[in-house]
Amino acid sequence: MNKLPISVFIIAKNEASRIGGTLSSVRDLASEIIVVDSGSTDGTPEVAATFGAKVIHHDWMGYGPQKRFAEEQCTHDWVLNLDADEVLSDALALQIRIVFNNENGESAAETGRVDGYELLIRDCVPSEARPRHFAHTTRAVRLYRKTKGRYPESTVHDRVHFADPAAHIHTLRAPVYHYSVIAMEQAIMKLNRYSTMQAADMQSRRKIPSFLLLRLYTEFFTAFFKSYILRLDVLRGNSGFINSVTYAFSRFARIAKVWEMERK
Repeated sequence: MNKLPISVFIIAKNEASRIGGTLSSVRDLASEIIVVDSGSTDGTPEVAATFGAKVIHHDWMGYGPQKRFAEEQCTHDWVLNLDADEVLSDALALQIRIVFNNENGESAAETGRVDGYELLIRDCVPSEARPRHFAHTTRAVRLYRKTKGRYPESTVHDRVHFADPAAHIHTLRAPVYHYSVIAMEQAIMKLNRYSTMQAADMQSRRKIPSFLLLRLYTEFFTAFFKSYILRLDVLRGNSGFINSVTYAFSRFARIAKVWEMERK
């Protein structure tokens, strides 16, 4: 199949065990793949290169600035951002082909009728090769024109911002598979690092949660209920229980670190 005029960009560090799946899902779709590596020691750049990716070293600057740097390396106006733990489903790859090459030979994407596409990112727990239909799903613009939307400079927040509030955004319904957890050790290290960044961002912007002391005592339990019951992790066995506890602790850690900063 012909490759589309899309640049895929991925930020990564020590993702050798996962980035191959990400790159495999897009190498026949996009005509350019950019991997911005922030200092891997496990061979991530070498793995990326075997898939034809252009690998660029760039010291870590935070989520927004790192993705903004990666955007700037892309030669196409249309860019697709994936994380190194995400895989484009075959159905989604087909949908992307359709919007760039519809049956009339006229692409809605290329004629300017659309500025970006929102993707559905569906979580997988370690025991799942594919996400369940009820799996927690986030929606985010990941396929977009970089002349219309860009990632912000925030070190924590990494949602594409569009200069025009009336930008034309459509949704593609087939999912991206999100394999965020490899093992408990990796999950705990990630939640510890990210909750620290979130807490620092809240304090620097003075976005302190209301009723902070009450949240300190209730955050873990409400987050666990949200994940285990409302998001149906209860149906995923032991992996679902572990996932809910990990999620709840990450939410608690964020609040606890804000409380600790405020005391100081």
